[in-house]
Amino acid sequence: MGLEGRYTVVPGAAEMMAYPSVPKDSEGARLIIEEARQCTPDQPLFVLMGGPLTDVASALLLAPEIAPNMIVLWIGGQEYSFGHQQPWGGISEVEYNLNLSIAAAQYIFNDSDVRLWQIPRDAYRSCLYSFSSFDRNIATLGETGRYLAESLGTWRRFGPGQEVYVLGDSPLVLLSSMQTFFEPDTASSDFVETSAPYITEEGKYDFSRPGRSIRVYTHLDTALMFKDMEDRLALHVGR
Repeated sequence: MGLEGRYTVVPGAAEMMAYPSVPKDSEGARLIIEEARQCTPDQPLFVLMGGPLTDVASALLLAPEIAPNMIVLWIGGQEYSFGHQQPWGGISEVEYNLNLSIAAAQYIFNDSDVRLWQIPRDAYRSCLYSFSSFDRNIATLGETGRYLAESLGTWRRFGPGQEVYVLGDSPLVLLSSMQTFFEPDTASSDFVETSAPYITEEGKYDFSRPGRSIRVYTHLDTALMFKDMEDRLALHVGR
């Protein structure tokens, strides 16, 4: 995209946390600490996590005083009773991103008091973008569009009838950057304030041991999210 050098990019931990109380130090965790120390509870740092929670959990373990200055948005975790029903074909009991570092999820849910906005599996699976829309609105947008088209090419060859792809990490942009100007919040997406479940060693929810209040998203404004994605890419290439 021609943006080299504009933003700080550092690696996170090379391995998942093995124990909830033992951080995996990394440049990523240290950058989170550095940025959070420049923020306040009223002007918080949004930490966007599209995979395991290792880096943010490690940052909080290394510098627990930064917790009030942050809001963690996490794509991960299995469904809640107030969400969508599970798919008819069956699905893993422990969601993929949670399973990548159960110990990190245990620390964030069970032991920390950081503000948490969770986008669980049923919500992020709703972010379906069709390949026909991709071919018309994205693949034609210069070098960036061609790169994205090539990146998704593998998934399109999985089998006949592949018409859509889940852009399941895109809500991180929607919920952080597209808030209302007055009384800022994620006004066009729906959420439930609920007690955080206790995360077991197997990565399952234990609702008999409720924790602090967290925000769990149940509906995402995908129309706004996808239209903004298309328009920003088009503006980037001068369309």
